[in-house]
Amino acid sequence: GVDAWPQGHATVTANQALFVGLLLLLAAAGKSALVPFSGWLPRAMEGPTPSSAVFYGALSVHLGAFLLMRVSPLFALSLTLRLVVIGLGLVTAVYAALTARVQTDVKSALAFASLTQVGIIVVEIGLGLNYIALIHMIGHACLRTLQLLRAPTLLRDYHMLENAIGAHLTQGPTSMERYVPQQWRTWFYRLASERGYLDGGIDELITNPFRSLFRWCDSMEHAWTDFLSGGESRLHARPAAPRELPHRGGGERAPQRAHRGRTERGDAGATAQDPLDERERLSAHHGARDHEQIALGERHADRRHLGHRRRSRRADALGQPLIDSSVRRSRISTVFGAVKHGAPSA
Repeated sequence: GVDAWPQGHATVTANQALFVGLLLLLAAAGKSALVPFSGWLPRAMEGPTPSSAVFYGALSVHLGAFLLMRVSPLFALSLTLRLVVIGLGLVTAVYAALTARVQTDVKSALAFASLTQVGIIVVEIGLGLNYIALIHMIGHACLRTLQLLRAPTLLRDYHMLENAIGAHLTQGPTSMERYVPQQWRTWFYRLASERGYLDGGIDELITNPFRSLFRWCDSMEHAWTDFLSGGESRLHARPAAPRELPHRGGGERAPQRAHRGRTERGDAGATAQDPLDERERLSAHHGARDHEQIALGERHADRRHLGHRRRSRRADALGQPLIDSSVRRSRISTVFGAVKHGAPSA
């Protein structure tokens, strides 16, 4: 272009101005939360501090409109681009005005009120009223900053006034209640309470198709890496192996050491196993370990029974009754107690 803004002129054709202007309009719509990208502004202003609300609701939201104002010479070359800008601004202003009327918290109400003014600023830019749009932008930023800083104390003063009166403050009928039928008011209320179904529409039209595309790309990459590696290229998450208890004599049992050696050698030369096969192998390993513990307990029981039979035969050969182990321990403790106190044992 030639000359400085705002008296500058673009040196491109009408089609080039339309293409570049639509791309810049898309960028400005995302930055200034214009329709259909209006969902991020009230969420960004839900922060706990007034500084975040001031930055997004009073300063950052005007940057997209300022971008359109700086590239306004493109609008003079394309009537279609000018009409698109005006239409987007009007739709955003009407949508934000309806949605702000049904909000239940002050930050969301101020966010959509800011969006209403930004839509009007975009309309002014589309009409070529650059100086009016600049003054409107500066004045709105200052006013919205004061409102966001005053909002907490305003709510407190409002509650104090209601407590002093003893009742809620009454309001007269609005213009919508006077001129719009009840059926249309119900429809507008539902549309505004759902915030125009913009989030669901973006999920269905933009987010889900992109996710499907990225999943298809991931599956194709997986198939290609499997082809190059000659097998499964992505390792599956294996469950943690159970911790084995050491043998009573120290160290591991010989079968366990042999099994671990075979497992390590098998893992070193084999590829990743399927999780189902891994679970079956672990369950078989746990079953074998349980059978080993049961067999060990049976061997201990057999040894105790054999010792009892040997003591019984020895007592029968000596002609003495078999004394139970608990009785033997009690007699031994009695004898040691008597010796300790210097008294003769019974």
